[in-house]
Amino acid sequence: MSISVKTKNLIWGEFAGRCAICKEIVIHKNKSGNKSLYGEIAHIIGEKEGSARYIKELSVSEKNSESNLILLCANHHTIIDKKENEKEYSVEKLHSIKNKSIEWIRNSLKINKRIINIYYHFYMNLPRLLEIATTHGETFNLTYYVKGQPLYQQPFEFINVMASVRETLNKIYLDNIPFSKIFYPNNNLLNNLIYFENIKFRTKNIFQKNYEVNRYYVGNLNKDPHIYFKHENGWKLVLRIDTQWIPTQTALGSFSPPGGVATFSGVFKVTDIDYENNIMYGSPLVVGLPPSPMDLLLREDVSNREYIFD
Repeated sequence: MSISVKTKNLIWGEFAGRCAICKEIVIHKNKSGNKSLYGEIAHIIGEKEGSARYIKELSVSEKNSESNLILLCANHHTIIDKKENEKEYSVEKLHSIKNKSIEWIRNSLKINKRIINIYYHFYMNLPRLLEIATTHGETFNLTYYVKGQPLYQQPFEFINVMASVRETLNKIYLDNIPFSKIFYPNNNLLNNLIYFENIKFRTKNIFQKNYEVNRYYVGNLNKDPHIYFKHENGWKLVLRIDTQWIPTQTALGSFSPPGGVATFSGVFKVTDIDYENNIMYGSPLVVGLPPSPMDLLLREDVSNREYIFD
């Protein structure tokens, strides 16, 4: 019995593509941009008789399970399996190394950051955003929000809600994980907030065949509205889009661009990881675009003006 694809994906994600001992990233990218993996999944308790730290009583399936595996660079894999190093790298020692490495990865991922710097809002998940705001003692002015009606069908006054949301989010600091730090999906990411900047997504199923907005989930990505990004390391990020939280008709167009590819920034919460198919699922809180240099220049110019009224 060999290590399953699911378990391999889980291990690579658990150690974030790094050697558990030296913490080096075990992915090589050549000048042509092609990638190769030189990390090796090692057994803590040896799989076969004669291998390092072999225990006869343990079944093959237990030896090939996630709890008995660790990601190492080729050098450290060779070192721990040398007969003369077996006392130094005992079963207990390797479990300790594994636990400390996972904890180090968990702590190094998070940074304290404003929830997002979005200037043009294409998506605002009001219930999730309100939940976060409330836990930080903040709230939104929802006077003009019509419950149950898609945001893109709301009255013009809804612009006041958008302004209130933006103002409130600018006050909130949270533990966020930069998407740029994620090399592989892993369980440490579940229920965490991830922020991403200028990522090119493919958009799917935002509109139905009759060009009406698709508002329903059926649990099938071939039909459900979503955006997705294929990571260069081979896994996929899928963000399910509840179209009722798209605030304007213009924003709707951003989710159905020519060619089916759109660039977005935003924040999402990791909801599930499918290790068999190597997919990380997320629920977006806010999606849009950050201010451009020109936007920042104009904003600064306006704030510095003096207005004199007769």
